[in-house]
Amino acid sequence: VHGPGPAFASHTFRGATPPRHSHMRHSLASPALAWSLNSTARGCCALAWSGVLLASCLLGLGSAAEAQMGADTLDVRRLSFEGNEAFRASALQSAILTEATHCRSAVLAPFCWFGGDWAIERRTLSRPELGRDIPRLRLFYFRRGYRETAVDTVVVEDGSGGVAVTFQIDEGRPVRVVRVLADSGGVSVLAPDGGDLPLQPGQPLSLLRLEASREALLTRFRNQGFAHVEVLAGFSIPASAPDSAEVRFEVIPGPSAHFGAISVQGVRDLDEGTVRRVMGIEEGELYREDRLGSAQRNVFQLDIVRHAEILSDLTPPVDSVVPLEVRVNEAAPHRIRGGAGLNTFECVNVEARWTSRNFRGGGRRLEVSTRLWNAGADELAGSLCNQAGTGVYGRLNYQVSVDFFQPVLFSPRNSLSTRLFVERESFPNLFVRQTVGTDLLFSRNIGRLSATGIFYRPQYGSYDAADAYFCSSFLICEPEEIAIVSSANLLSPIGITLSTDRTNPVTDPVRGWTGMIAFEKAGTLTLSDYTYDRLILEGSTFKELGRGTQRVLGTRLRVGLLQPRGFGGVTTEATDIDVTAPQKRFFSGGATTVRGFAQGRLGPRNLQTDVRNLVASPESEEPGVCRAEEIVDLTCDANPLAASRWTEAPSGGNILLVGNFEYRSWATEKLQTVLYLDFGQVWTDDRSVGLGDIELTPGIGIRYPTPIGPIRLDLAYNFRQIEDLPAIT
Repeated sequence: VHGPGPAFASHTFRGATPPRHSHMRHSLASPALAWSLNSTARGCCALAWSGVLLASCLLGLGSAAEAQMGADTLDVRRLSFEGNEAFRASALQSAILTEATHCRSAVLAPFCWFGGDWAIERRTLSRPELGRDIPRLRLFYFRRGYRETAVDTVVVEDGSGGVAVTFQIDEGRPVRVVRVLADSGGVSVLAPDGGDLPLQPGQPLSLLRLEASREALLTRFRNQGFAHVEVLAGFSIPASAPDSAEVRFEVIPGPSAHFGAISVQGVRDLDEGTVRRVMGIEEGELYREDRLGSAQRNVFQLDIVRHAEILSDLTPPVDSVVPLEVRVNEAAPHRIRGGAGLNTFECVNVEARWTSRNFRGGGRRLEVSTRLWNAGADELAGSLCNQAGTGVYGRLNYQVSVDFFQPVLFSPRNSLSTRLFVERESFPNLFVRQTVGTDLLFSRNIGRLSATGIFYRPQYGSYDAADAYFCSSFLICEPEEIAIVSSANLLSPIGITLSTDRTNPVTDPVRGWTGMIAFEKAGTLTLSDYTYDRLILEGSTFKELGRGTQRVLGTRLRVGLLQPRGFGGVTTEATDIDVTAPQKRFFSGGATTVRGFAQGRLGPRNLQTDVRNLVASPESEEPGVCRAEEIVDLTCDANPLAASRWTEAPSGGNILLVGNFEYRSWATEKLQTVLYLDFGQVWTDDRSVGLGDIELTPGIGIRYPTPIGPIRLDLAYNFRQIEDLPAIT
């Protein structure tokens, strides 16, 4: 460190502390300061004066002040900041220890309002810590370029055992960067505008951004082959202009380096050749630090690898050849898994899966799985499985599949997966699909956290559905045309997906975003009887509300567009609506979309009943609501029929919009609470789209983590009470 150190003012409390109103103040003079640091110190020197500032401020409190403020058990009922313009109160709150009494979670707010102590997080006033919060706040500002900040505290008792604490802040003028220079051997390595470094001209002289800029330069040169690069960072604040600073970086690149010998440790079933191929790094290639990260991810993505680590030997002496060591921890070569569950939509369901993680070597994966669901749907239709369907829709569904995964195809970035399957799937009270088919998927990683996939999914299957479904959904009502659509046909779409995941952490994100685009097309060229175009756009964001608070706001938006083109020559004179495969239509509602609606019950729906429910039969004790003649001439009024005789059947649509807002917070270490608002709608076509049709369903929920996954309970409210639906008889 070069140049004079900071000049500190004396730290004293002004006046005695009254019993109901305490006041304290610290001041910091504006120093003239310059320093340098290198990559070996890793920024320790960059924060040296910050540590000196904190230590001196803490020591300056003195025993007299400690005695003056004393321990207290007053309840902190309000905490506020005044005068803060550069930083939000939530950011300042994270820098201090004093905290106000608050409700453990927004979900528990009603209990807090009525005095439920178990739902309230009590915080009492600690006068010693309150005194230490003053230098903590000044240090917060100092590290971000504000070197003249002064802080007062005002504590006011309310007479009932509570206090209101206010931090009064005079931020002062920041020291602003007027110029950012970086050179290597006298040659500038930055663009005239300062490049893309985190610290830019015009910004306050933040020590955090200074260190981030140095790290950015280190990373840039390490990715250009300079494994042993050093970066010296410094700044100067002239005495004649104490509110301005010039920042300078000196880059010492060292020799250009290449990857050296690669050693692999810890392999048993895998062979070293597979690990080297998956890494995608060859001996003699130009050294790039980002290649090490992608190579490590490639190795870890092998199903048989439990842990992977790639280490580069950069120890002295400096050499132009950098050896690599790959450490691998393998999992068991075979795995068997099973599971069972019960839910209202699929009733009793079980699954089993056998996996070979290194099938015939090379890290290939072979998986055989089977899944059964809808077991007991008819018997439990009136209770636990009230959304699973009855009759033909309540029979056992199944899926048997064989999956094969090839991890490296011509390049470590490429992979190929294939799947053969046979299945029976029913959508409750709508249709039953029996299919045999295959999936072919070629994937390529195009960036650190992005991927693209090209797929082809030929399927041969048939549908079993009531005539009312085809007539109400597609206006295909002639028996001959219904027979053509429901008989065995080919559905063979080809498509592409682009996706990225930039969340952190991946399992329970608190920051970042995801995005996905999927487009598929089916027609004569893809050997498909169905012709259509289908597009899905989806994105989500996560933002932590205060660093380290684990209070997260999550958002998600999903848009779907389907353009049916026709089917196998089937035409109708009554309409221009084209036909598409029922499973390609959009349905919404349920636990993963709009939670205020049952599964698939948001969007176009109709009421259906069998004609035998309208006419009295000899074995029925109830009178009929219509005569046979009225049914034949279409004059039957079915409104008097009891509600229990109608079945609600969603027909799906061609346009989808679904969105979610979620506020998540931890009430305890093991219990997460959620406030959410879901919205969405499904429309038949673009002529029926109206923003006034969008449904809103707010709700609350809890999450409890377990070793096998989180237990989730959501309760949503649906504002819609009565809805007119078309009736099909």
